Amino acid sequence: MLSRFRRYVGRFFNKTRKINHEPINKVSLIVIVIVDLFILFNVFAGLDDISRWPISPQQAYPCYSQWDWYRQNSSENVDYEIVSLFMTRQRGVFHWFIPLHRLEST
Repeated sequence: MLSRFRRYVGRFFNKTRKINHEPINKVSLIVIVIVDLFILFNVFAGLDDISRWPISPQQAYPCYSQWDWYRQNSSENVDYEIVSLFMTRQRGVFHWFIPLHRLEST
């Protein structure tokens, strides 16, 4: 069993050291492996970056709830209302850091 495994491993390395029945030197093999590792690392790093992209509008645009409220509000003084809501202070914090649904309940 062990000798069969060694034979398969030996065949694998013998076949990987030749291209078109011509031997490849060790420096070329090392360069190929390094380039392959570099490509693999960059592919998985890119996939990791893509997986961290925001999915919902609330994650992508922190002011989405305020914009949505402004868009859906049909009153004539909507501009005045939103400016007055955003510019008033409560407990030393500006209201534009607080979602609008919390402002309307206060």
